[in-house]
Amino acid sequence: AVDTSHTITASAKIQAMTDATWSGSEHGTVLDFYTSDGSTALGSGNPMMRIDAGGSVGINQDNPSATLNVKSKSADSAIFLLEASDGVDLLRVDETSGGDASLVMRDTAGNADILFHTASASYINNGQNFGIGTDAPSSLFEIQGSSGTVGAVFTLSTQEGAVEDNDVLGRINFKAPLETGTDAQA
Repeated sequence: AVDTSHTITASAKIQAMTDATWSGSEHGTVLDFYTSDGSTALGSGNPMMRIDAGGSVGINQDNPSATLNVKSKSADSAIFLLEASDGVDLLRVDETSGGDASLVMRDTAGNADILFHTASASYINNGQNFGIGTDAPSSLFEIQGSSGTVGAVFTLSTQEGAVEDNDVLGRINFKAPLETGTDAQA
């Protein structure tokens, strides 16, 4: 669509551009991909995607710092999404409203069964067992050393520089709900 000032406001373009002044045999280029929602002129602002001269791809990022660099559009939005054929979000990486990261895996009903969140509780839900070193844990949490493991499978340690007599080096707390039955403690 073209408005009366002849500025293209709804379209798309791919543009090859130099990434520096060409000299001798140095001819670096970038490939930029632009889109427009119709409210701004096409090509104004940063490209939606860029492939730089080194082969790195930036999505919503015009200066990629990794082979694939995807920048969030805003807080409280998905950065990466794998969706099932029925529309359920299977795997999703988000920037939360607080700017933190979260990784969510959902079951076929859309329940967030696995959640890793940098600023709050992380969990594996749905009554599933969690194992480290085993793909068939027999309890809610099982750590299993590999065959032939010599020594500790689980270690508690301190970064205390000086250890003295009676220092607590590690602790495991066992908790149970308070009861009113015969085994309740006063």
